Amino acid sequence: MNDPSPEPTDAERAEAGALEVEVTRSGGMAGIRRRWHAVAVADDRPRWDALLARCPWEDAPEETAGADRFVWRIRASFPGEAPPERTARLPESALVGPWLEVVRAVQSAAERP
Repeated sequence: MNDPSPEPTDAERAEAGALEVEVTRSGGMAGIRRRWHAVAVADDRPRWDALLARCPWEDAPEETAGADRFVWRIRASFPGEAPPERTARLPESALVGPWLEVVRAVQSAAERP
């Protein structure tokens, strides 16, 4: 019987040039936090690079407070690049266009075994 290989460490991912994307949704009626995580390596990296390049990181709208509203945090780590990490916090009303594409891609990748 074969044991599954262990998850690579953060250092191993960085050395391999792995791009990591984390999406966190917080707030809502119950205030429950949900988190999804995706890692892109080798052949999958160009697709993720293109997807993330379309996001307006510098022009992300301001998070607006509101009762029972979701707030989305999107964090992407780009090993070997400057800046090495980009983060945006968005109100649910701003989760459109490229931001929504990234969230859906991360959620889809996180659901795969």
